Amino acid sequence: MHIVKPPAFASELESVAKLTAIKKTKDGFDEVPTTCSEGTAKLILSAGEFLGRLPPINVLSPCPVLIERDGQLITIVGYDLASGVLAAGELPPDISLDDARTLLAEMVGDFKHTTPSDRARHLASNITPALVLGGLFGGRAPVDLTEANESQAGKGFKNKITAAIYGMKLRTITQRKSGVGGIEESFSGALVSGAPIISLDNMRGTLDLPALESFLTEDKFAARIPYSGDIEIDARRIIVMLTSNRAEITPDFANRSSITRILKQPDGFHFRQYPEGDILDHVRANQPRYLGAVFAVVRAWHAAGKPRTTETRHDFRKWSTALDWIVQNLLGCPPLLDGHRETQRRMATPALNWLRDVALAVARSGKAGEWLRTHQILDVAEAADLEIPGATDDTNLEDEANRSKVLCAIGKKLGRCFRDDAVTIDDVTIKRQTTLDNEFRQRPEYQFTSNGVLPF
Repeated sequence: MHIVKPPAFASELESVAKLTAIKKTKDGFDEVPTTCSEGTAKLILSAGEFLGRLPPINVLSPCPVLIERDGQLITIVGYDLASGVLAAGELPPDISLDDARTLLAEMVGDFKHTTPSDRARHLASNITPALVLGGLFGGRAPVDLTEANESQAGKGFKNKITAAIYGMKLRTITQRKSGVGGIEESFSGALVSGAPIISLDNMRGTLDLPALESFLTEDKFAARIPYSGDIEIDARRIIVMLTSNRAEITPDFANRSSITRILKQPDGFHFRQYPEGDILDHVRANQPRYLGAVFAVVRAWHAAGKPRTTETRHDFRKWSTALDWIVQNLLGCPPLLDGHRETQRRMATPALNWLRDVALAVARSGKAGEWLRTHQILDVAEAADLEIPGATDDTNLEDEANRSKVLCAIGKKLGRCFRDDAVTIDDVTIKRQTTLDNEFRQRPEYQFTSNGVLPF
């Protein structure tokens, strides 16, 4: 969708109506052919009566939308005046719940999830757009945030599959190192264009996006784009995604996110192939069938009376309680939010985010399970090109004074990560103990071990 400007509107009027003007003659008044001037078009576009007569468009969707009316679910294809839904696409076939489970499991089958509950959140992310577009759970959906342990793990691919279920392509926003405008301006532009799914792709570093945090909690949002006034957007029907290998987010943003952690598959892993290509090609080629699978799950939840669990571990309670019931009772998954609060806390805590990077570097270095002192952790971090506390790009770590300063900074950062003598991050347990060195001084040591998921 785009904003109609007065010159274009004047032309559009002539394409849908025969324009006439009333002119006085000696015998009275006559209608004569005319055109609409830009000034007249501008007056019409500003007229409250004209704007009030326009049919509402609350949802713009390239696929059919499930809505509730008089206690029943109905599928909207085309335009529905009462709901303001404008939906294109092909009516999906009826799918049994058993077949729906199989199809939904197929779409997540090639991904390696950190925990079973991450897989549950992945399945929930595929179902959430249907509930959001139809306004079926009566609340807001959190950001669908996907975090990977390495690049090329498939986080962006995951989101493309979700969009493909609904016949959509992602409206992607990336961080800019230069040029005009930032993430929030690009986000507003995507909103104004009518994009129903917006993905902030491969975010890095510290993210502080107050406008986006506000968008996630307000029903209406004032989008700002260049050379235009504020445009009010209905925020309740928009899906926001974010992908990252390592981003530090604010506690407020973490509380507004549903975080799915995925791991890169080992070299030599054989991904499933289809006549059309990979799973994304297959879903796109058979989109109505996969949408039918999502609709089957939503219909089963609705037929059961739209039940909810008593889940309290997320700030978006209407979303979390509904999806928690769906994944446990219809898809056979563990609780939706097991371990999720810990992940939110870690992503909003720079020291814990850094420790996660160190843990992954330790795994790659082959030192998992060993007790490492601070100077050995420094060596691992330096070899992996990680951020080194207390050092800059030109710090000479061969200099004894510099190295001592850096080791002290690392020790302090590690100390901020521990409330007791062990901390678990993404299925990795880091233990801390104190031993005596050769000069009988107490030195902390750290051990990194996996609980069976990460490639240690």
